[in-house]
Amino acid sequence: MSKWNYVVTAHKPTSVSHSCVGNFTGPHQLNLIVAYARHSPSLRSVSPSLGFSSSPCGSAALPSRKCTRIEIHLLTPQGLQPMLDAPIYGRIATIELFRPHNETQDFLFIATERYKFCVLKSMGDVSDPLGCPTDNGQVIPFDNKGQLTDAFDIRLEELQVLDIKFLYGRVKPTIVVLYQDNKDARHVKTYEVALKDKDFVEGPWSQNNLENGAGLLIPVLAPLGGVIIIGEETIVYCNGNSTFKAMPIKQSIIRAYGRVDPDGSRYLLGDNTGTLHLLVLAREGERVTGLKIEHLGETSIASSISYLDNGVVYVGSRFGDSQLVKLNLLPDATGSFVEVLERYVNLGPIVDFCVVDLDRQGQGQVVTCSGAFKDGSIRVVRNGIGINEQVLLATGGGHVVYLEIRNAKLVEVKHAQLDHEVSCVDLNPVGENPQYSSLAAIGLWTDISVSIYSLPDLELIRKENLGGAIVPRLAIAKQSEFSIGTIGDIQNQQLRTIPLNEQPKRICHQEQSRTLAVCSFMYNQDNDNKFYYCVGTSYVLPEEYEPAKHEESAIEELARDYNPKWMTAVEMIDDYIYVGAENSYNLFTVRKNSDAATDEETGRLEVVGEYHLGEFVSRFCHGSLVMHLPDSEMGQIPMVIFSTTNGAIGIIASLPHDHYVFLEKLQATLVNFIKGVGGLSHEQWRSFHNGKKTLEARNFLDGDLIESFLDLNRVKMEEVAEAMAVPVEELFKRVEDLTRLH
Repeated sequence: MSKWNYVVTAHKPTSVSHSCVGNFTGPHQLNLIVAYARHSPSLRSVSPSLGFSSSPCGSAALPSRKCTRIEIHLLTPQGLQPMLDAPIYGRIATIELFRPHNETQDFLFIATERYKFCVLKSMGDVSDPLGCPTDNGQVIPFDNKGQLTDAFDIRLEELQVLDIKFLYGRVKPTIVVLYQDNKDARHVKTYEVALKDKDFVEGPWSQNNLENGAGLLIPVLAPLGGVIIIGEETIVYCNGNSTFKAMPIKQSIIRAYGRVDPDGSRYLLGDNTGTLHLLVLAREGERVTGLKIEHLGETSIASSISYLDNGVVYVGSRFGDSQLVKLNLLPDATGSFVEVLERYVNLGPIVDFCVVDLDRQGQGQVVTCSGAFKDGSIRVVRNGIGINEQVLLATGGGHVVYLEIRNAKLVEVKHAQLDHEVSCVDLNPVGENPQYSSLAAIGLWTDISVSIYSLPDLELIRKENLGGAIVPRLAIAKQSEFSIGTIGDIQNQQLRTIPLNEQPKRICHQEQSRTLAVCSFMYNQDNDNKFYYCVGTSYVLPEEYEPAKHEESAIEELARDYNPKWMTAVEMIDDYIYVGAENSYNLFTVRKNSDAATDEETGRLEVVGEYHLGEFVSRFCHGSLVMHLPDSEMGQIPMVIFSTTNGAIGIIASLPHDHYVFLEKLQATLVNFIKGVGGLSHEQWRSFHNGKKTLEARNFLDGDLIESFLDLNRVKMEEVAEAMAVPVEELFKRVEDLTRLH
């Protein structure tokens, strides 16, 4: 394997960390915006007049899993309609919708892990002058037109900040801080933000000696105001010295909430068992008189909750599939008010996987240990091309041939001559029969059109001219070869789920018996008063009277990488090149110096590649996700598959040097044509960064960026090809060939 590597995502991250609802794409359009992956315990909040970001002291027990992509959906009478799926050049720390004064629709605020932020087209930087995290946080003011002004630091006295939010209905911007003191007691305190002095002023109220499990603040909308403090055994509403209401609850950990009503009187709460609750603030006028909580039913373990409309709720999850649920007025036979309308596949967190050919068809399938706690499962993912009994083949010159597999033979059923060269074909089954399609979609190059034909007679049903410079591209046919099957995203692929209702940790495949062994554990909250025996076992050789300790072969160190790293995964590519992943979400490669002149140089592993992936890699494994012809060029490229805790699956492919140089030039060219959301820099995003140093990425290529060339319109493609001094058809073919790696 060479040191020149191509990194590309085969399956996007699917763990959801944040979601929000508002009028983003239009004043009368209700949007759901979803950010994929898990945020760290870093605390973030935003106010219509101010933005504030703060990081707690110390480190988290779990790895930070912030997200790197957002999806924007439109709520329609038919359900959620996808509008945009956008990669973000950064690990998202928070997203918030807010509406500046005199605006008719909402703005989207995005802050990243490296202390960058953007609002629509605006971009800023919330690192301090040295580019390091601030001690407590930064204030980001907005003017009356929603434009960002210069951020500034403010220091908090509290060292262990657990949560922080802006309060509603205050004349001056006011934050409420939940913190823990040096005696492990927990309190809340308010501060007013003095913009002129760029400092905090002691706020109107505080509340001391809360429950030790208090961990979440929910600011309540005006006119009620105040804050809800969520603990593990109590829920408290507090609004200064005038109102304090507390209610005991069954012990649970609540980390997700969503507001139901515009007046802030009802909230949905999701706990660590997947139970959905409704919290109601009883009120008299503008005063809260009490608290009430109701059990609604079970969902996936929620990481975000967004109430849409008419009792429909989006439940985002990082431990299981996200869901669209309906809250019914009456319970079902089991007593649940929750009805699941739709599920959104989430492979995360993937803690282990193996690559097997279960069907013995020469194509690898990924079998993952996915999910956590009650949402744990085994997932079998077959990527790329699925076997079908129908074939639609474009042979060049506008010729299309329809074939079927009958009695184990490939039979030509119909031939047609079209007006122009075919750009793409699709046979994805539509209707009740998932194995057979009665329709075929065919895209043409010259007139930029898509036509629907009936099968098996290939009669034209309808033709649509796309207009402009859009190039239809549905997939799997080229002049010298064809593939039987269809291609789709993970929602439509062959995905098999085996629910475990417990958390899988390790998986292993035994080829001889064609079986899989899975190691899992179950988290039991109930008190177990049973008594158990603990038994130890050992192996005894036939000639032994009792077990004896046998000397094992010694492990000898040959070389080491002297750069300190907290490793998360490693793979030996060959005898000389090794790839590693660490907890700052970077990839790197090292090389063994076998030809070094001195023993000291021989014992030192040379770092030859560095790259910021932005994902927490849990496992590397040799293998391929797709079927390759033995004599094809792509079939000769060595590959390593990786999985991440966000549910992403990707590959690292080692390229010949001349191929790498060409694609490196294409990547540099595409950066000028494909701009990051919010103006975030691709170069900064992919630079190796671990908190101590930042280095330019080297000997790794961003396959996601390179393959986005295929999503450009025809005019942009031609501009890129001109800058590359390569015919557009050749460039298109070379990039499309790369997609066959995954």
